[in-house]
Amino acid sequence: MPTIELHRGIDLKYQIHDFKARDIDYILISEDTYTNKELKTLTLEAKSNVINIYVNNLNQNFTLPSETFLIRVDCPEKVIRLEKRIGSIEVFNNNREIPPFSLTIDNKLNGRYSGEIQMTLAKMPAREYINLIGSIAKEQHGLLLSGFILDKEIKFVNNEKK
Repeated sequence: MPTIELHRGIDLKYQIHDFKARDIDYILISEDTYTNKELKTLTLEAKSNVINIYVNNLNQNFTLPSETFLIRVDCPEKVIRLEKRIGSIEVFNNNREIPPFSLTIDNKLNGRYSGEIQMTLAKMPAREYINLIGSIAKEQHGLLLSGFILDKEIKFVNNEKK
């Protein structure tokens, strides 16, 4: 099996979720580059259908939800919207331009959309009803752009927890 070049040199945790998003059923390892611990992680993660999305720079006013989400089918070009909302959200960190590959949530100023989480694919202007939560790990930008996660269950993970 040829090497998937985009995986060369990146952490196994990103590789695993990229494999899962691409519906790769089998992984053949031809080089002795993984530790036993990494192989156990790979085996355990492969049993789950959930794709982890790793979040950096998590805003201190927000705790990532523990549940999983599905992506809405009616997503605009620059934003990936999630199907369920997590309730009324207070206003925080809403006064700055939103960089590409950010994780955002609509706050109570957006009425019935309060609690809707989005992943941005492009730079967005500041809007009073959108709170910036954090940024998606750069190793997963290609995964978001690929469209492979559109029919997958996803979960957000704080990438800075040790």
